[in-house]
Amino acid sequence: MKTSLQEKRTDRETRHVGSIISDNVRNSQSVKTVKRTYQIGQNTGESLSKNIAKFRKES
Repeated sequence: MKTSLQEKRTDRETRHVGSIISDNVRNSQSVKTVKRTYQIGQNTGESLSKNIAKFRKES
């Protein structure tokens, strides 16, 4: 038979502080904005590189 203390322990958070902070950082709005901006810049750079390579082949 479980005591009330044992029952309470099953409802507790099982993650440690590092994983909670990590989740908070990953889910923050500023991190999402930085990731999106970086991805836009990366896509733009790849597109420019492909266009330049295509232009050089044609000339």
